[in-house]
Amino acid sequence: MSPFGETFRNYIRMYPALVNCTTVINFSEWPHEALIDVAHYFLAKFNFELEHKEIIHRTLANLCAFIHLSSKTLAIRMKDELRREIYITPTNYLQFVRNYSRLFEGEKAKIQHEYNRLQMGIIKVAETREKVAEISLELEKKKVLVAQLQRECEDFLGKIVEQKNSASERERQVQAFGVRIGEEEIRCQTIAAAAHEELTEVEPLLIKANEALEQLTKRDIGEVKAYVHPPSQVEKVMKALMILKGKEDTWEEAKKDLANVDFIKTLIKFPKDDITDRTLRRMQPFINDMELVPEKLKTVSSAASALCTWIRAIESYARVYRIVQPKKERYHKALFELNEKQNLLEQSKNELLNIQNKIEKLRLDYELKIKEKDTLQRNADETAMFLDRATKLLDGVAEKRTIWDMTSNKLKENLDNLLGNSLLACAFLSYMGPFLSNYRDEIIHQIWEKELMRNGIHFKTDFNFANFMTTPSVIREWNIQGLPHDNFSTENAILATRTLSYPLCKFFIN
Repeated sequence: MSPFGETFRNYIRMYPALVNCTTVINFSEWPHEALIDVAHYFLAKFNFELEHKEIIHRTLANLCAFIHLSSKTLAIRMKDELRREIYITPTNYLQFVRNYSRLFEGEKAKIQHEYNRLQMGIIKVAETREKVAEISLELEKKKVLVAQLQRECEDFLGKIVEQKNSASERERQVQAFGVRIGEEEIRCQTIAAAAHEELTEVEPLLIKANEALEQLTKRDIGEVKAYVHPPSQVEKVMKALMILKGKEDTWEEAKKDLANVDFIKTLIKFPKDDITDRTLRRMQPFINDMELVPEKLKTVSSAASALCTWIRAIESYARVYRIVQPKKERYHKALFELNEKQNLLEQSKNELLNIQNKIEKLRLDYELKIKEKDTLQRNADETAMFLDRATKLLDGVAEKRTIWDMTSNKLKENLDNLLGNSLLACAFLSYMGPFLSNYRDEIIHQIWEKELMRNGIHFKTDFNFANFMTTPSVIREWNIQGLPHDNFSTENAILATRTLSYPLCKFFIN
């Protein structure tokens, strides 16, 4: 509300409290030293993380006082030229020095974040290149190993084929050998059956003869032995017995043999298989003698009849055995050869089994090698695919590496110039709202920048408030919503959205 005119007087009359409850406090201008001390007080609370911090604080305090006084001077000049009153008060100064460190820290955090993110990307790209180089070497090793496994698989396959051919040939030999052994076994069985059949014919005679011997008693033997002049039939039987035993064929020798207490046992255990052809020829007359028949001898002597039965049975067995003996010998020889051949067949079967087991082991090893090769091949293919993608990615990134380096250098430069840029931007926010565009440009570029340069504070030589405080995308969005494209309107929009104190809004009310 303007204090000039009737309106103000009318409001005072209508509302006396405007006068009764109002205290007017008049502030005098702060001297230069006070401005410096106040600025130093607020700046000392903030750690700028710079070398020579105390000197920096003093320099910034002097610059803050200079900016405040130069803004006041510009306001007086604008009043003289345009008749527009602008109030530069200590409140503006307090807001300026309070908010400077906050703006500096916020912008530093954003720039540092962008710089670190970009540097991290560059580091990751470098690490990826090293990783790609390592993977390339690993891929080459895998290719060599795959080729080696392929050769080993081919060698295994050749060995398997060779062993299979050998096993097939050996199996045919074993089968043919087995057929021959089967035929030999049948032949041996035939010989054995024939010999057994012939021997079976005389076995009843031997059994009957042994039974007759077992029926003899000592009395019967004593009866024969008691003969001084035995009957001719008895004497012939005893002589035949002596010839069969290979002894002298006399009655005296026969009586001696009869005197043996184990006479019967010697006959039962008589080695009938050892009777010679000469013995059989000598016994032939007795065998042909029709008087020496067991039935006829029973009337003469039961003992002689039993001995005659035994002698004829033994003679019959001996004659049959002469025929069977070669067959038995051939059978035993054939059986011996058959056993040897069966042993050879068993050895051949074991050898064939060993070959088959070796083939099976080679097959399992071959499958294991194939599986290992396939796994390694898949791994190599995946590695090659990853390497191809990584190479393409790195090639694409390499084109942007220059832009990244430029951006990184620009961010580093902004970080180095942040102290001065933040000071200019905060001063703009605190003081430049009411000023026109030409006054703003003049005080920034002709006054403030020169003073910063004189005090050794780095800033961007082509400093632009709009570019520092916002981004082109935000400005474009404002333009789409109707904001004029001139720099003055953009600055006013930033002042409205980024102002550090609400009273500045009054400067944009028409």
